[in-house]
Amino acid sequence: MLLYHIWSDAEGMCKKLNLLVATNHNIAGIEKSLMHTAKQVFEDKALEGLKLPDPWIK
Repeated sequence: MLLYHIWSDAEGMCKKLNLLVATNHNIAGIEKSLMHTAKQVFEDKALEGLKLPDPWIK
């Protein structure tokens, strides 16, 4: 599993990179966090009232 967030400038050059790489030391914590978030989103309907913007590209 690899989670990432990339910040880039107008030319597409990477300015900042945040990586979360699963290892034997942190995989249990990552899985626990993902299960908690998934339960909130899918079972508790935490995002039900969220209005997402229309996509810019169709």
